[in-house]
Amino acid sequence: MPSFDSFLHPERKSHAKFKMRGFGDAKFEMRVVSREDEALIRDQYPNADLADQMDLMLAFSLVNPPLLKKEFLDALSKREGRPILDPLEAFQAVFDANETKFLWSKYSELADLTVNTEKKIEEIKNASGEGA
Repeated sequence: MPSFDSFLHPERKSHAKFKMRGFGDAKFEMRVVSREDEALIRDQYPNADLADQMDLMLAFSLVNPPLLKKEFLDALSKREGRPILDPLEAFQAVFDANETKFLWSKYSELADLTVNTEKKIEEIKNASGEGA
């Protein structure tokens, strides 16, 4: 009988914690976005272009700063001098393009979206006994 344990109980990475240049001692925390969050993004932003969808994924992934919390949105609105009502606006008000790229790299690493080809080849060689 086949074992389904690996499928039924996958090992998932916990939240990533890191700092980012320009934000002093602020500690960022990020999680992988859930299927429910993805559905919410699709439903609430049906006309979002690809760049906005990516910004939304990052906004929903951030635990700290809490871009989805009313208290944070209120404080950001005060700083900006205008109402900031949703996570997309908040994300785009807080982060510039370079910071967004940095956050995307952190998310890709956390969600294991990137493949290190050289590392994979070495793993295969070592598993087959052809290692250096």
